[in-house]
Amino acid sequence: MTLLGESIIVAWLDVPCGHETDLLEWHSREHLPERLGLDGFRRGRRFAGAASKTRLFILYELRDRAVLYDKAYLERLNHPTPWTQRSMRHFRDSTRAAMRVDLSMGSGIGAWLLTLRFDTACGDALRARLREALVPALASRPGITAVHLATKDVAASDIDTAERRHSGTASEPASMVLLVEAYQPEALSTIASTDLGEARLQALGYRGSVQSGRCEILQLQHCLECVSGSAGE
Repeated sequence: MTLLGESIIVAWLDVPCGHETDLLEWHSREHLPERLGLDGFRRGRRFAGAASKTRLFILYELRDRAVLYDKAYLERLNHPTPWTQRSMRHFRDSTRAAMRVDLSMGSGIGAWLLTLRFDTACGDALRARLREALVPALASRPGITAVHLATKDVAASDIDTAERRHSGTASEPASMVLLVEAYQPEALSTIASTDLGEARLQALGYRGSVQSGRCEILQLQHCLECVSGSAGE
């Protein structure tokens, strides 16, 4: 299924052992419903690492870039609830970014997700190659339900808020993110070792550090969608 809007918020974080239960309850029962109650937030998802359940990835799908500057959203970011403040103090290795959706292809939500982060060595030529060649090719592979490419919105990512200070979250250094959804994790493992391997990325013109283009495979834990589907429109 294609992403439900023109912008996304992505976040990666680790949770110390012993704090997982409370943090997942907070995110499921308070934070996701709170965000999806805001105008322009269309869907929110949480994924956990395949290798470690304390590794989390959060994805919010937004109507457009204007949502990131909405008064109600900024008000919430600057007045986090007590549960939010308590939970965010346990974030470790936390990075976050607002991004513009460049291309989104697919026919369904996958139970598994691959995230690949490209460093700042990306340019328009590489972005075009990814859009025209890699994304369509991956979307047609067996086991794949959707593929998305997004570019960092630097200004929106760097807005200083109380929530950000409580969590210690840094602005994600990646300039682009590739998201691949699948119904089988094996399909993602194959793509990670072949299509997204060093040789293939260099053939596409990527000259950045392969290590900084971190590739992770995660499993869907929770998904919440705006019930109206068009709030505020």
